[in-house]
Amino acid sequence: MLKKVFAFLISVSLILMPVQIVPAKILDSDFLDEAIKMLADMTPEDRMMYLSVTAPFLATDDGIDIIVELVESYDGEEDDIFDKLTGLLLNIVDKDMLLEKLPTIKAIEEGIREKYLEILLLKLPIEIPDDVLDGANILYEKILSENTKLAKICEEDNITVDVFANIMQVLYDLNDKKAPLSYKSGKFSVISVSKTLESRFEEYLDDSSAQEFYEKIAEYLNDSFAASDKEKVAKFLESIKVASISGSSNNTKPGNTGGDGGGNGGGKVEDNEEKEDVKENQKSEIITIKNDQYMLYSFAANEDEILYKINEDNSLTPVKHSYYKDGKIYARLMNGNFTIKKANPMPFTDVSGWSEPYIRDLYIRNIISGKSSESFAPKDTIKREEFVKLVVELMDILDKEAKCGFEDVDTASWFYPYVASAYQKGIINGISETHFGSGLDIKREDIAKIVYSIILKMGMKPPLDKTPKDIDEVSDYAKESVTALYSLGIISGDQNGNFNPKSNATREETAKIIANLLTLFVSNTPQAIEA
Repeated sequence: MLKKVFAFLISVSLILMPVQIVPAKILDSDFLDEAIKMLADMTPEDRMMYLSVTAPFLATDDGIDIIVELVESYDGEEDDIFDKLTGLLLNIVDKDMLLEKLPTIKAIEEGIREKYLEILLLKLPIEIPDDVLDGANILYEKILSENTKLAKICEEDNITVDVFANIMQVLYDLNDKKAPLSYKSGKFSVISVSKTLESRFEEYLDDSSAQEFYEKIAEYLNDSFAASDKEKVAKFLESIKVASISGSSNNTKPGNTGGDGGGNGGGKVEDNEEKEDVKENQKSEIITIKNDQYMLYSFAANEDEILYKINEDNSLTPVKHSYYKDGKIYARLMNGNFTIKKANPMPFTDVSGWSEPYIRDLYIRNIISGKSSESFAPKDTIKREEFVKLVVELMDILDKEAKCGFEDVDTASWFYPYVASAYQKGIINGISETHFGSGLDIKREDIAKIVYSIILKMGMKPPLDKTPKDIDEVSDYAKESVTALYSLGIISGDQNGNFNPKSNATREETAKIIANLLTLFVSNTPQAIEA
């Protein structure tokens, strides 16, 4: 019974966190509007009690799953406290809507939820510098003026402007600690969207995206304030790292969301002999490339630097198709302006040893992301659909019009366009004629088969002169693939020389093979044409 009561309290109080993060207009949810009204009618003591007892549940995905199960079991026939309270709630919020909205809170990763629930519970403020206090007050008062019920809650619960400022920082934390917004020439725009966040939105919010979320925030800020007030708001948001005034060089445009990388075992790719027509350039502030076809370029650089493309708004996007070797960056480029700068540090605290350079190289190029802002989870396995998304985005072959007929790949699923694109390009097969194998961990031999298919599509015919000791254990359909990748040095065996083809690939193993595939792809860019 006690668990049922706790579950009800969670379903009531779950909106305490999101409604105070961004204006209700951005959330655009009747569910939240009705829940705010209900909470406003409660006493401050009741609201505090609800948040106190439900925070541990709200902070974890498992806790939310428990809520869903218990709400699903509600039938209104039991005469107990839970049924009475649930009945009260469902007079305001439709049960189907409640069950639909509960799982969406998982779009916010667990560690961030825990942090901001603590801020709400303890009403933790941050110090707002005097020179940006006006902007904080302008934004705070504007949001509350648009929702009198929310204003009532904030006044009664002592959610002051400095607590509000602390809560607003979630927009920075959600984005892997990068400012999502830019303010330039009197206008807010989106400059950076975390691949991790975009992936979570795709998983839990089918009809929305992180990019759209931040675009709505930028639109709200642009439409809600006069020019002088907007500039003050921008300075406040810059102080809490949510915005970058005039475009920070360390922020990147939204990149690929293909986050769940990892890489198969193996040695480094033996780089092809450098082509005669690769152009040597000394590092400069701005590098201008004028070619309508992709060419292979090299630039003098330090190991901690990468190449960025300079966008029209002067924000920077890491050049994905590039790699570093022996004091140079090699990149596959066409028309545009570029610059070389020090890369942002990799934030993962659980990455070390042999896989660290591969994970770092992919992370700083926006090719992979972590399980959270500080964790890559290198030993975790990777799902078949996750790996397919990774290679589709790496090779820029996403086709939103592509189709596939696998029974376990629903057209509404986040991974449908990636699986369909890869299938249509002929680089994947299913585990049968009718099933792709969605939700299954991908085996090492299947990764080899997919990567070899990509290499063949690149027009390469690799040698077939090396095999692992356990080649006889490789399935017939993957033997040539494993042999080719061994011969290229993209994969290798364990300390005993075995490939272990039936083992599930880990995220760090996948990172290594993807990094090696990236190097191979860039170094085999078609012959350059003089600019």
